[in-house]
Amino acid sequence: MALQSSGAISISEINAEVTAINSNSLTDLSTAVSFTAPHAMSEFYGYSASTTVYINAYIPNYAGCYNYYTFAATATNASATSSIPVNTTLTVSIGWNGDLGGYFSGYLYITAGSSCGSTGAYSGGIYCGGEYVSIVNWSISPQSSGNQSYVSNIDFYGTAPC
Repeated sequence: MALQSSGAISISEINAEVTAINSNSLTDLSTAVSFTAPHAMSEFYGYSASTTVYINAYIPNYAGCYNYYTFAATATNASATSSIPVNTTLTVSIGWNGDLGGYFSGYLYITAGSSCGSTGAYSGGIYCGGEYVSIVNWSISPQSSGNQSYVSNIDFYGTAPC
């Protein structure tokens, strides 16, 4: 939870929010979150140690029947330009719906300390002439861990990065 944006802030409140260290030193707490000297309690107005991690799905744009396709997911910043290792193992479930009514699904793990996971999914229920993706349903579990919150971000159609 973020610290208040005005008024008195105590060292104990700052220490509770700064999860990188346990200290009663303003200098140590400020340095731990990359604030520069001179240090002041007001540096921490509105500060939050919480990090939002965006989970991006990689799925095939086109599928034929009786093949294996790769589903993948990455943990990144909002623009998907920088990887963020997750601090717990995530389960990502993905359901692929084709434009002709076909469906297949799979689930994968992004393991703790990693930022990418993938799995092969069998497309037995797809029209053999091939189908294009129509709808993708996916979910992430758990939704948060420690100072990280996990949210669905972008569907990518193309080569899986891992």
